[in-house]
This record gives sequence, structure tokens and C-alpha cells, in this order.
Amino acid sequence: MASIQSEANRNHYAALAANAGKLTSPQAIIDYNDTHWTALTGEPGGVDYIEVDAGGVPAMWIVPKGADEQRVLFYAHGGGFVGGSIYTHRKLTGHLAKAVGCRALLCVGRLLSG
Repeated sequence: MASIQSEANRNHYAALAANAGKLTSPQAIIDYNDTHWTALTGEPGGVDYIEVDAGGVPAMWIVPKGADEQRVLFYAHGGGFVGGSIYTHRKLTGHLAKAVGCRALLCVGRLLSG
């Protein structure tokens, strides 16, 4: 039997597929995911999010309370430019940074593509 979280993700993607005709651009899909996908993950406690511009690309510093300021986790999410954003991946990255005990810089993959 699927977990509650797994079932929620399945339902999300089924709704995304059902709305595919209405989502006519990559940005529309990103906006849909920013609105609906973020509710599928738990918020890590004790983490601050600071939006920044990384050379014209949206990025976010994720800073757990008591994080080691000398270490940084760099997280560039993929998604083919239609499968997420810094907002859909901030909680996941927050959990990772908190577990590691350092700050994280989250950015979209296009930062790496030039």
C-alpha cells in the first residue's frame, strides 16, 4: 500500500496531467507546481530562507539555526525547466542542510547552463 505522501504525489501528477491542455507554457507548469507541489512536503523547523539573485538567476540561501557558516551545501535542482523551482525544492533542501548542519544555496539548473 502506498504511503500518504506517495498517494499525494500521485494525485498531484494526475491533476497536472489532467490540466496539461490549460498549461500552455513551461512557466505555467512551474507556476502550477509552485502552488500545488509545495504542500506535499513538510516544513523543516528552525530554517530561514533568504531569496537572492545569483547573476540574474533566482536563488535562495537556506540557513538552519546554528549552521556552520564555514560550510555550504550547493543544491541545483533539475527538472528540465518545467519540473520545479527554488520554491518547490526549498523544504527538501532545508531538510538536507539541517541534517548536514550547514547553510545551503539552492538555485535552478539554468545557473549551470550559462
